[in-house]
Amino acid sequence: MKYNRKYIGCNRIGNWVYGGIVSSFNGVFTNEEVLIGTGFDYIPCMIGDISDAYNLLDEKIKNQNIEDIELLMEIVFEVVNEYFGGIDNLNNRMSNYVDLDFITCEDDIGKVSSLKGKGEAACTERAMVTQNLLKKLGIDSYYKCSTIIVNGKNDIHSYNIATINDKHYIVDSSLASVHNEKATSLICEIPDYVYNSLIRGEAGVEDIETYSVLVSHYNPLRDKDIVVEYDKDRTNKYEVQSSRVLWW
Repeated sequence: MKYNRKYIGCNRIGNWVYGGIVSSFNGVFTNEEVLIGTGFDYIPCMIGDISDAYNLLDEKIKNQNIEDIELLMEIVFEVVNEYFGGIDNLNNRMSNYVDLDFITCEDDIGKVSSLKGKGEAACTERAMVTQNLLKKLGIDSYYKCSTIIVNGKNDIHSYNIATINDKHYIVDSSLASVHNEKATSLICEIPDYVYNSLIRGEAGVEDIETYSVLVSHYNPLRDKDIVVEYDKDRTNKYEVQSSRVLWW
């Protein structure tokens, strides 16, 4: 089932705009079809049954102070990692999906839940599960898919945008950071006007100021410093200062 009769995925790549696609989703994933890939190589997936991830979250959140943002996001990252069995193995991951051109029924569409414990999930699946976990915790959040630049290289990436205690954050469970000497989600605060730009889910409308977000941080999963520009090719650029990135 499409969302508002549209797929969810990256709707803008450089100067190219793809119709029928929204880049942000504010709900809880159930039967929505989310696109993996770019251009004409789209492959759809659905969330499937991730009740085990919810159970993991319930176990870890017991007797914890969920008002502590750092602790909360550390727990969410742990749940995502444990559910999927570690970080992605892209050589195997795509074998779980069927190309859009060859789908004949709903059963052909890949399920995020099919990657449980395989160590094969990439940013799309990780951000989808993160979205549902944040919603389960009562946090207003968006799943977002857009073009990014990582250390000078263009890529398509999925991440989340959350509002916690009236403050807005980019939450990335794939391009991790460090907290308490452990890998955990990157989370960086953004102001209202940048938040409003990022959550826009339609492409090709440039009648208001739009912003990409530039973040520099150490990624323990890659053991190197990373410079990421989220939602690239917008009209303005907002650079996150180190003091505004949690777990720097």
